[in-house]
Amino acid sequence: GDLNKHTSAGAYNASEVMALSQAIQNRAKAIIDEDFNEKPQANARLTLACGSHKEAELGRVIVALIGDINQCRASAANSKLIEVEPGKVTKDRPVVFLLQAFDGRGERIGEGGEFVAAAWLENPGETALVVEDCKNGEYKVAFTPTRCGIYSFEISVNDVKMAERQVECAHWKFNPRHCHPGIRLNEIRLLATHSVHERYEAVLGSEGMKNGQYKWHIRVSSGKRTSFRFVGITPRPECVFAHNQPVWDGEEADYPQQFAYCWNVCDGSRWVLGKASDDQGVRGSWKNKDTLQLCLDCESRTLTFTNLRSQASDTICNLPQEEFFPFVCLEEPNSTVRIIPR
Repeated sequence: GDLNKHTSAGAYNASEVMALSQAIQNRAKAIIDEDFNEKPQANARLTLACGSHKEAELGRVIVALIGDINQCRASAANSKLIEVEPGKVTKDRPVVFLLQAFDGRGERIGEGGEFVAAAWLENPGETALVVEDCKNGEYKVAFTPTRCGIYSFEISVNDVKMAERQVECAHWKFNPRHCHPGIRLNEIRLLATHSVHERYEAVLGSEGMKNGQYKWHIRVSSGKRTSFRFVGITPRPECVFAHNQPVWDGEEADYPQQFAYCWNVCDGSRWVLGKASDDQGVRGSWKNKDTLQLCLDCESRTLTFTNLRSQASDTICNLPQEEFFPFVCLEEPNSTVRIIPR
């Protein structure tokens, strides 16, 4: 670009242009593959221009030659990204994407050496994102999830952004070790059913959430609209478990939601550590068997509750910087809550 600008303005004499063009030509020979079929013609044009001392023509030829070189490099627009073994993503199992490099003309590149980079868009904690040059025109982009939740990253080819990808690690399940004795869990631990007694019964998720962003979906089924059913998170699983009493004796007794950041699904009210907020929350938006979405962002320290049917939404802000566990507490006999993997 510098050569083209100055030759068109007549700022270089012939000897200076030829010296600079020789340096560019040497670099071009090092870059262009020996099998590149345009190389002989490009070199012939360059030699002819140098011999005639036509500076303007020389500049145009060199610019064309550099364009040929760039066409041989991997193109972000033409290259392809394929997920290896797509499907369910689970913790501690590698996730691998394969990038197939194609040049600017849309032809497959059969050797390595391109600059392929990957970077996180959301902070995943200590999870490493690794790029491996397979030396055959393919590049592996891989990471191993260390937690459940969303992993977002972008891939670039030769400093040009190619694609963004978002991967969600397989869902948590209900934890039988942090479960009220009256609650029944199904075999795969995705469905929790309240006992026949009218009392608070809580169950927690199996996975802690500390870094990055997490999203999960649940569906609450109940016969009465007035009974309490809390969904949210807790940083104190040991306290919830200790106060997960078989019998609830009234207002003076301890109850599990005093250790949670949550919403009462029946009226949409927001609860923080056992106290209902004066704000409206998402009041009146719930119908039986609605799918509810909760999104925890550990970086912004927020928890957002959304009813996917009505799109009513509310957010708890300024969460403490702690590890959280999914939290559910039911009151009505035989009511249920189901995890909806997505």
